[in-house]
Amino acid sequence: MRSHRLFALVVLAAVLAVLSGTVLADTNVVTAANPQGWAIIPAPGTNAPGFSGFVSSPQFPPPLGTGAYRVRIEGSNQKTIFGRFDLNGYLLSDFTEFTYDVIGLGTNFQQFYANIYLDVTGDAVPDLRLSMVAPPSVLAWGTIDGLTTLYYVSTYGGYTYSGPNPGTIAQIVTAEPTATIADAFGQPGNPGFRLNMGDTASSYVGFDGMIDNVRLTVTGYGSEVWDFEELSSSLQVAGGQFQSTDVNTAFGSALTVTVRDSGGAPVVNVPVTFSAPTSGASATFTGGVTSVTAFTDAGGVASSGPVTANGTAGSYLVDAWIANDSSVPGVLFQLTNTGGTVTPTETELVLNGSFETVDIGQSSGVADWKLNTGGKGKQDCTKFSDGACSYRLKAKNVTSLKQKIVAPPMSAGDLLRFSASIEGKNAVSSLVSATAKVKYVNGTKFSVVLAIPDGTFSFASLESSMGIWGDVKKVIIKLTANPGGGKVWFDEVSAVVVEDGLRDARGAGGVLPPPAAPKGWR
Repeated sequence: MRSHRLFALVVLAAVLAVLSGTVLADTNVVTAANPQGWAIIPAPGTNAPGFSGFVSSPQFPPPLGTGAYRVRIEGSNQKTIFGRFDLNGYLLSDFTEFTYDVIGLGTNFQQFYANIYLDVTGDAVPDLRLSMVAPPSVLAWGTIDGLTTLYYVSTYGGYTYSGPNPGTIAQIVTAEPTATIADAFGQPGNPGFRLNMGDTASSYVGFDGMIDNVRLTVTGYGSEVWDFEELSSSLQVAGGQFQSTDVNTAFGSALTVTVRDSGGAPVVNVPVTFSAPTSGASATFTGGVTSVTAFTDAGGVASSGPVTANGTAGSYLVDAWIANDSSVPGVLFQLTNTGGTVTPTETELVLNGSFETVDIGQSSGVADWKLNTGGKGKQDCTKFSDGACSYRLKAKNVTSLKQKIVAPPMSAGDLLRFSASIEGKNAVSSLVSATAKVKYVNGTKFSVVLAIPDGTFSFASLESSMGIWGDVKKVIIKLTANPGGGKVWFDEVSAVVVEDGLRDARGAGGVLPPPAAPKGWR
């Protein structure tokens, strides 16, 4: 995997054959409850679409599965962006496949279109925008091939483009071989590759369409297929939540869940797996095992059977999920073993958090951190809150300093404590940020954000935390200053994993704190 990844809308080049009505083995199933890294974003200054959501389409069978993503524009000034936040930074030349299937059910069905924003001058600001759209037949699914269907090219920021207009992506690559996917409009975190649906003009009212089978192959990223499906089932806790018992004794109740279909009816004979931690404070099921699978009964209820605390005190989470349907989100039970002594283990994730170590090979000038191209940042050993140095970001250009921690030692029930010492000069809080973004194995992302104040201030220690509820793929620490944000110095940047830390994070009511809002939805 490359560290900068473009806006992958999809796909598996080797699987271009469309298996109608069948979900491919390599397909990511996207539902409202499990978006697989996708985000639905109402465009700034517009209203949300009159109707949008994951639907079943028996009248117009989609290319994959039985569902699709639908948008209907019921009024003027309505537009939605459907995109990803993890793929900016790839070269356009890395694309070897980009296709998606769409059906237009009303007028102006061309209003499902894709935009790619490109940086060709190395300043992280888009210089070109490619737009692609193809008019599928009304009442029939059509495939748009983004590599060969280019509707028009427009330029940004005074950049002069002399290539083909319109043309193909291959022609654009020839004309601009270093073109890189950029944050749309130069705004960090704004996907440079996205699907747009609807428009701001009143003439687009009445558009109604669906999308499915988005496919993308990008060198260095891989191949993906996304299948958009209506959520067919739901999993809910029925009993056994928030129990406590002494170490090495049985809990008072089994853990139970209820499985229902999309209409709310109970589903029979569904396998549900209950899984407790394999180390630290935990519990076992019948036979002394930490994982057990049970099937739902006539009422849609599955039970873990007897649950016994192990010999370690502390709070922890037990996962439960439908074993044969990854599209349905799982649930968590919090249990507590009392008695005995709890000694939480704390692990620091951030390297060189005080910016003491220099590395000539890094664009940032300091080891273990990476500065974005064109960013204005440097090690500053005239200001510090600890040690001998800090790191200054100057908000002249879009500037971000980041560190990626892959496969961090984190598990459900842990606490992530993010902190830094920060000094500001004419800082604008809305334009500077310090964020620890947690990406789970299932593609879900949540962020811990430090509340940086406005104005001029001396080094101040800031801290925030969040609970970990599943398997973590990576954590990205990112310090950012946008144009107009002033100057900000960072020191003592820290991200500490507290094993079983949720035991200490519970409030007086015994309820776990909610996770931070995902990036883009704060």
